[in-house]
Amino acid sequence: MSRSRYGLALVILLVTAGCSQFVGSETRPPSESAVTPAPVPTMTTAGEPNGPSPQYEYWGSITATRDEPNRTRLYSLEPNCDRPPGLVIHIQVSALRADDPETHAGINTTWRFAAPSNRGSFPSYESFVDVVTDEYRPLLDAESVTYDPIERDSRPGTARRNVTVRTSNGTVRTYRWIVEKQTTPPYEGCWMTTGVVER
Repeated sequence: MSRSRYGLALVILLVTAGCSQFVGSETRPPSESAVTPAPVPTMTTAGEPNGPSPQYEYWGSITATRDEPNRTRLYSLEPNCDRPPGLVIHIQVSALRADDPETHAGINTTWRFAAPSNRGSFPSYESFVDVVTDEYRPLLDAESVTYDPIERDSRPGTARRNVTVRTSNGTVRTYRWIVEKQTTPPYEGCWMTTGVVER
């Protein structure tokens, strides 16, 4: 009989200790920037690029807000080969929405994520800025953004996604973002943008 009482007391103690975060003890969230990308997930279902696999959908917390820490973080991002295509597209769209019209730091982020073949189609970085600020103005002025599912091209290493933006004055534009996994250094294995076409 005494063993049962001790066993019951131990179970109650363990349950209470395990649930302390729900009954009043304060836990602090890990300190990280509001724009730190989530870890890269693994693909859950092979061969289903248009399905529910998180590798082909955007996740994480990179957002285009006007407060300085988020803008500064977006402006500092560089290509790396851990990011899947959906996140690469989201980073560029967010950077454009957060662009500083004086420095064009958001456009510069987009330039860094442009594949070398894409950059080569412009005579200079300045001409790239001119094209973005003129022909792609709704991306800079976007009040809301909708991302369609990622589409995988028949060629391996190519993905596409339609991005629809709405501006405060009611303009709606859809852009087809094309990203490819690079095969040559220094970006070998990284997803980068090879084209953005208005639909």
